[in-house]
Amino acid sequence: MGVFVTGRQVALEIPMPGWWLPGASVDLDFDSGRYYDSSTANPRAATDFLSCTRASTGYAKDSSGNWISFGSNILRITDLGILVEDARTNLFLNSQAPVTQIITVANGTAYTVSVYGTASVVLSGAGTGTATQGTDVTFTASTTSLTCTVSGAGGAFQNVNVEAGSFSSSPIVTTSTSATRAQDVVLCIGNANTIFNAQPMSAIIDFKDISGGSGLGFRVFWPGSGSSYAINNADTDFDHAIVWNPLAKAVAGSGTVYTGAKLGIAQDASNGSAVLTGGTVITGSAPGIMPNVVLLTQSGASSVTNFGYVRRLTLWNSKLADATLQALTAP
Repeated sequence: MGVFVTGRQVALEIPMPGWWLPGASVDLDFDSGRYYDSSTANPRAATDFLSCTRASTGYAKDSSGNWISFGSNILRITDLGILVEDARTNLFLNSQAPVTQIITVANGTAYTVSVYGTASVVLSGAGTGTATQGTDVTFTASTTSLTCTVSGAGGAFQNVNVEAGSFSSSPIVTTSTSATRAQDVVLCIGNANTIFNAQPMSAIIDFKDISGGSGLGFRVFWPGSGSSYAINNADTDFDHAIVWNPLAKAVAGSGTVYTGAKLGIAQDASNGSAVLTGGTVITGSAPGIMPNVVLLTQSGASSVTNFGYVRRLTLWNSKLADATLQALTAP
């Protein structure tokens, strides 16, 4: 019998059933800890296919509600999937032993206060509201002084985030000074690199938004000329980056984005296709080959906004038919 190692990096060391999607070249089932490669012996580890650069510790949640700490440059994988986030700074000091404090913020800037644990944080000054676990408070600062009045702190895991942005991110632990969780830059390596960097190619990306659609978003970059192409607007020029953003909710031809949305993309030398959650297939002229083997984030690109979990990534070294993309992304 086989074993798991910390962080769900390695699949069970037993003969693997045919769980992978039909004809897949690489199938990375993060929340189940299963990783398949058609070109070599299995099982494989997540680190055979992906690398991570993150210059700080980061936390990720599991299905039991536990927050697990991952060291610098370690993929944040739990049974909810792989967590990918951009950089955020927590201004709340001594975040795991929260007490009442006054925080300096930038007037006119959006902030979100989130609580993990039993604490209640009442805001006054630059913003108002009461933040508790599962109930974030987002506000635009009206002054430069935010008072956070804390009560009820206790229990096994406590953390309070006060961070610039219109939605919360995972816990960022501070001591006597503010702290920054660095960006996750997740890149394809190995056979995943080879497939993602070639034509023809297809991919299914299965997103998981455990916040219930309150603000997690991804940009999946597809090279091309001109400005970004967003799958949730009227621009149908396929030669641009695809942007998947659940904040927009209404997706052209695809209904409403919800937990478990799936994005399908396919290309060959002539044309490309994209579909979200079994909706209308968008087609266009052939995209270029993926630059820099970038999967979920693009290092150094200030326009990238990635927050949330991906349950599964599946790659084919062929261009799937539009009907197949629809079927594989259907809810």
